[in-house]
Amino acid sequence: TPTIGKKGAELFSTACLICHGAAHRASMVPDLFVAKEKRDAAYWEKAIREGRDKTLMPAFAKDHGGSLDEEQIGSLVDFLVANLPSEPAAKK
Repeated sequence: TPTIGKKGAELFSTACLICHGAAHRASMVPDLFVAKEKRDAAYWEKAIREGRDKTLMPAFAKDHGGSLDEEQIGSLVDFLVANLPSEPAAKK
C-alpha cells in the first residue's frame, strides 16, 4: 500500500530508496546513483516490471505479482532516466 497513487520522484522515494538508499544497505543491493552498466528506459522498465534474476530485486508490475500499474511504471522509468546516471563512469 505505500505505493498507491504515487508516481515519479515520490514513488522512487517510497519504492526504491527503502532498499537502494538505506544507510545500512546490504552489499548486494546496488547503489542506483552509480551506473555499472548502460541503463536506458528499456533497462529500467525490465528491472522494475520483472525484477532481476538471481538478485533480491522483486518484480513490481501488477502482472508479475507486484503493486505498480502501467502508469506508475512509466512515471518511474521517466524519473530514473532523467535523474540517474545512464553510463558507467569513465575509468581513469
